[in-house]
Amino acid sequence: MQWVILAAGSGRRLKSPMRPKTLTQLVSEESILERLLRQIHSLGGHVTLVVGFKKEMITKQYPKLSFVDNPAFASTNTATSLALALKETHQDDDLIFLNGDIVVKQEVLERLAKCNKTTMVVTKESAVGEEEVKYKTAEQDRIVAVSKEVHGAEGEAVGINRIMAKDLPLLISALKECKETDYFEKGIELAIHKGLTVSALCIDASACVEIDFVEDLERANALLKEWGEC
Repeated sequence: MQWVILAAGSGRRLKSPMRPKTLTQLVSEESILERLLRQIHSLGGHVTLVVGFKKEMITKQYPKLSFVDNPAFASTNTATSLALALKETHQDDDLIFLNGDIVVKQEVLERLAKCNKTTMVVTKESAVGEEEVKYKTAEQDRIVAVSKEVHGAEGEAVGINRIMAKDLPLLISALKECKETDYFEKGIELAIHKGLTVSALCIDASACVEIDFVEDLERANALLKEWGEC
């Protein structure tokens, strides 16, 4: 199993512009990244981090990890970061890739690591606004749309995904068609249009938080207390 963590962004919207967002401290006294790495290491597999903003703060703290640099982090988005990472990963092994600003229950990653029959996007049924990446399914939980502009959305795509090794060439091809400012979900959606089958792994709405704003961080810290992690 391979893991890619997309961690090139800053904490500007969190009002902490002096460090990468993934190094934001949680109430559990871990950073977001430290917690993710602990969770992933318990499941096994090789980890690659895509870095950009103040990358030295991450590379010096985790010198034994593999890194991919996105030097254009300020003008590009996660589709570019993922495309860069996929150039450095093995094409004969399944891959789980996720945003580096996520607080998620361990059982979600465990479920995803065991789902070895289909490419999957982790989702949660919830109210959504303009900020969230939304999704829509057809029969048998098959995803037919995933973006910020989905009409009739069922909820949020939380930013955690598993791509089967056999599907990697199709995703790589689709990412080449993305604009620099696109999220990686655009690449997934384009790959679906090219014939990729993607299933939704629906989780409890309180099992994952993507931290964009101060309110999200407060929600994540509250959940960590509920989960007994601090």
